[in-house]
Amino acid sequence: MWADPWGAEYMRSSSASRQREESLSVRHQSAAKATRLGAAWLLIFAMAVLVTAEHRAFAQRPLGIDVSAWTDISISEWTAIYNSGRTFGWARASYGWGYTDSRFVTHMTRAQNAGLIMGAYHYNYAGYSSGNTPLNEANTFLNAASSYITSGYLRPVLDIEYAPGPYMGGLTLTQWCNQWMDRVEQVTGVEPLVYMNTNYASNYVNSSLAGRDLWIANYDSGNNYGDPLTNGSPPTGNLGDWSFWQYTSKGDKELYGIPNNTIDLNVANGDINFVRSFVIPSNVPEPSGALVMSVASLLALSRRRR
Repeated sequence: MWADPWGAEYMRSSSASRQREESLSVRHQSAAKATRLGAAWLLIFAMAVLVTAEHRAFAQRPLGIDVSAWTDISISEWTAIYNSGRTFGWARASYGWGYTDSRFVTHMTRAQNAGLIMGAYHYNYAGYSSGNTPLNEANTFLNAASSYITSGYLRPVLDIEYAPGPYMGGLTLTQWCNQWMDRVEQVTGVEPLVYMNTNYASNYVNSSLAGRDLWIANYDSGNNYGDPLTNGSPPTGNLGDWSFWQYTSKGDKELYGIPNNTIDLNVANGDINFVRSFVIPSNVPEPSGALVMSVASLLALSRRRR
């Protein structure tokens, strides 16, 4: 048989070429597969981020309550309130000039023992008499609640539900509120929040209160402002964004373990860390070495938390 002198070399060359081509093909297929897998993981990650963001946007807000002497709540009922998911609240300490809430200390003690984060509030009677001045009412509150305007408690609140009376002494309700709040902050170093409903925020005060942290009341019986538990938001009139929203005065008495009463229910405009940002901070140790904090910085810790 005729022997081709180039045949063997050609076969070896062709075989090597095919091997190189097959190797390149495998690498290209592997690279393409890796690219597809990478793209798939990126898509999954992006979807997870979107789902997480949507979940955060519509996650249930922290739940709270507020109480006064009108509601008698037993130890077991406070436990039921906490177990229902209510994590924070305020109790009325005083009202008007010279009046203290008879159940304030009991409410605070039982609520805290149940696990709620609590604070104190004052119900105003601005101008009800010549004695219902911002100074007198602020001092009434301080006498009743000073032990509860300290580390671990929620910042105090001025509750505005009484229209200006005939003895305002030339003050507007806005000025009255600011003077009351300034007095409490002057004594305690803690800036109070202000509570009022949308009507008061729209028609009784002006925007000079807009810099205060707002606890707004709006029961929205027509469901015009969305679900308060997730993403709803009520109007705040001349004031700024709200920090807390009292959305009903008729909490389910059976759900909360209170057989003969309804209670006010609230939500926070953020997560539980937002609520904690309204807790009065611990006292800072005496400055030593590199640890130096000015009085202005200390006050800032107790001021607005938006």
